[in-house]
Amino acid sequence: PSRRDLARILRHAARSLRGQPVTRLTALRAAAALLRGAGRRDLFRALLSRMPPWHTHARYEVPGKADGYRGRDPRRSARELALLAGVWPGTEGEGVLDMPCGAGRLSAFLAARGHRGFGADRARAMLAAAPYRARACADAARLPFADRAVDGVVVFRFLHHLDRHDARAVVGEAARVAARWVVVSTFHPASAHAVWRRVRALAARRAPTRFAHAPARITRWFAAHGFTPAGCAREGALRELCVLSFRRGAAS
Repeated sequence: PSRRDLARILRHAARSLRGQPVTRLTALRAAAALLRGAGRRDLFRALLSRMPPWHTHARYEVPGKADGYRGRDPRRSARELALLAGVWPGTEGEGVLDMPCGAGRLSAFLAARGHRGFGADRARAMLAAAPYRARACADAARLPFADRAVDGVVVFRFLHHLDRHDARAVVGEAARVAARWVVVSTFHPASAHAVWRRVRALAARRAPTRFAHAPARITRWFAAHGFTPAGCAREGALRELCVLSFRRGAAS
């Protein structure tokens, strides 16, 4: 088979495995066997180079990363927190899961509103730096918490690291453990920055490492779990950040 035919076969195979209990390593081994059987073992390195990173959290395990992450660009952080405050649906005394919490940039924000904050992150180095009293090392797509374990969940500046499949899984987990509301952020795919990133990735023939998810798409994901929109705030045109809040429907 030609290189084009093999690429088409692998794309269809990848789509068919979405949502199936197959690890990425198993799928990669199957792709390697296919290429080897087709006599095109030379294409395996090209396949690896075009794959997105397997685990986002690994980049945050670097020593000293937490300190630099906590204090970077305070003016941008202030603008983003203002957006968050504009759509915040929580009330004093509620338990809120910050997922992933990183170095705890939202801890002061939650404390100022009288929330009981809990942190969860897959990167142990970031989790150790977070000032939350209650913390858990956890994958955002497979949270070790019971259904409706907390009042609210905030997923801030994280979905853009995930492709559509993984982002939807994280939304599903946030909706599962939140009893009342969820707040998420996303970068709009029609912004100049998002378009530039897609064009650059296509020109370089490499897999994207950042993903923009339209607010309408995220709203549909939450609707599937019984959540309705509660607020939306946006900032910037070149790099449009959208902060969305959702409430659990009375009938869900």
